[in-house]
Amino acid sequence: VQTISLAAVEDIVVWVILAIASAFSLGGSALQGLYTLLLTLAFIAIMFLIIRPILNWIHRYYLRKNNDTNVYLVVGCFLLLVIAAFTTEVMGIHAFFGAFVSGLCIPRKGSLVEFLGLRIQLIVVEFFLPLYFANSGLHTHLNLMNNGKAWWTLIVLILLASIAKIVPVTLVSKLCSRRPWFYCL
Repeated sequence: VQTISLAAVEDIVVWVILAIASAFSLGGSALQGLYTLLLTLAFIAIMFLIIRPILNWIHRYYLRKNNDTNVYLVVGCFLLLVIAAFTTEVMGIHAFFGAFVSGLCIPRKGSLVEFLGLRIQLIVVEFFLPLYFANSGLHTHLNLMNNGKAWWTLIVLILLASIAKIVPVTLVSKLCSRRPWFYCL
């Protein structure tokens, strides 16, 4: 669980850095990149300083009634995920950054997180993941892999991407725990 959490955080950090770099390069000026950075920081502040306390207050209300998977709360959480994803997409940061941050804001007590997680997993695995791979297949042109240089480039990219993911996560996992290296890997 720790390694998966670290990998998720590392993914988000990389996407934010990429989005900010894209904003600097595509915006035509450093001001556009700075604007995107400030919007991102404002989004995070609003989510953690305003939205999260409101969600915690609502969740405590339903917990006292032994109904923390109330349909209104669940629908509200789903709407928050969608609205946050849309907001960050409009800001120039990828949509899943908003969904990730809103997921961090959802209260952890009771059975709400497990309840939402099972529903989201069902939707993603059974509906969106097949669509994603179908789209990837439609846009993949294997006929472009017609020489050794293309295959060599592919192998190097896969190795570099794997190293960029495995090394930092393994090191942080080792630093945060007293587990053996094979466990951290």
